[in-house]
Amino acid sequence: MATARKMWDEPGPAVEEAQERKGRRSRRQTGGGTAKSGAERAELEHLRNVLASIAAPMFVVDQDLMVTFISDAALQATGYTREEVVGKMTCAQVAQTPLCGTANCTIKNCMRSGDSITGETVMKRRDGTEVPITAACSALFDKDGQPYGGMEVIIDQTEQKATLKEVERLINAVTEGHLEERAEIGHATGDYKELREGINRMIDAFVGPFNVTAEYVDRISKGDIPEPITDEYKGDLDQEQSERLHWRAECAD
Repeated sequence: MATARKMWDEPGPAVEEAQERKGRRSRRQTGGGTAKSGAERAELEHLRNVLASIAAPMFVVDQDLMVTFISDAALQATGYTREEVVGKMTCAQVAQTPLCGTANCTIKNCMRSGDSITGETVMKRRDGTEVPITAACSALFDKDGQPYGGMEVIIDQTEQKATLKEVERLINAVTEGHLEERAEIGHATGDYKELREGINRMIDAFVGPFNVTAEYVDRISKGDIPEPITDEYKGDLDQEQSERLHWRAECAD
């Protein structure tokens, strides 16, 4: 477990001693070994840099759930610094989710079952801000197949949850007859922006013909025969337009 922790941070005495013994054996066999040790260290440093630069927030823990590595994106997402977290805080202290410290802890269950687990929860940032997330967790195993830790990737679901909430609001508004309501685009991006814009276009496609029909009924009821409809509609709405034109002709006669 200590070895696993040091793999992600500075090499500790145990790791350095093991590396030195390996180096001595190699030097006895080949008359060298210093270059190989340097290459290994360079490879580990490269791996640390690659993991730290991963765009998705992620962290690695040991068997005691102590954080042994955390990416730059995770630090930004949680509001902590690497010096505050690595080797000093558990994942429960960093993420502060309702699952932490319970039987539903995803990383603990990953280490127990050997399966990867994905679940939705709410993370609390250092400043107390709550963020809806999806946590994707996997266990880490040694060469004998024994778990020595785990890793978790955090997916921010703020925009998804906000879009679902906005869609629900719009559905309720339209159901109550407030046909003037439209989805707020706000700061939505990507697919979530397209979804909101698409819903607005769909409502417009129905409300437009509805408003024309309402206007025609009102004018005809007052003895005012309106001009022919020139707007183009598609599908069933086109059929409805034809029926309105037929009705108008009958009223004119």
